[in-house]
Amino acid sequence: MYRFLDLTLIKFSVYPQVIERMKGGEKFLDLGCCFGQELRRLQSFIVYTGALFHLFDYEGQVAVAKPVVHLLKPEAGSLVPGRQMGNINPGYYANPAYATEKPLFRHNAESWAALWKEVGGATGTR
Repeated sequence: MYRFLDLTLIKFSVYPQVIERMKGGEKFLDLGCCFGQELRRLQSFIVYTGALFHLFDYEGQVAVAKPVVHLLKPEAGSLVPGRQMGNINPGYYANPAYATEKPLFRHNAESWAALWKEVGGATGTR
């Protein structure tokens, strides 16, 4: 009944040629699928998280990161770029602009990587 949702291009013998041509700069126009799922399948998925994670404590960051991971394609090449407020010394820091709120967690490169490793373990991703 909903066969138009099936991803069929990957099953065609011409699929590797389509990929190579796209890498060479050719365009791919998906006219017959109704929702563009073939086109979306060909693209790496990127979720931009600019100025997001530093708004939470550590537990909140883990809670936010888990559904972000599930938005990504489960394959190499998916990205979560962004910018966050950090500190050379990771830990909880009060934000003077919001004196009534609890301190928020700021990362350095090592603690940031550890957060994603924890999230990867919890979600079965890496």
